[in-house]
Amino acid sequence: MLRAVARVAGETGVRAQLSLEETFACGVGACWGCVVPLARESAQAPNFPPVAAGETRDYVHARICKEGPVFWAHELRW
Repeated sequence: MLRAVARVAGETGVRAQLSLEETFACGVGACWGCVVPLARESAQAPNFPPVAAGETRDYVHARICKEGPVFWAHELRW
């Protein structure tokens, strides 16, 4: 449903924030069990782990429990 909300918001030019839910294993960001792909240029994008040499992905994995749970819809990479 949230993916559909993000799509509709993008199509209509509305900036939307989405609050994501996940089952948290540790709740402090140590286990990386609640990650979501997020645009690398996002202000919420974590600096860890560092970008590897030659890395070409335009996204990083952000932890919902640490960097979230609210993200800009246009920055999520479903």
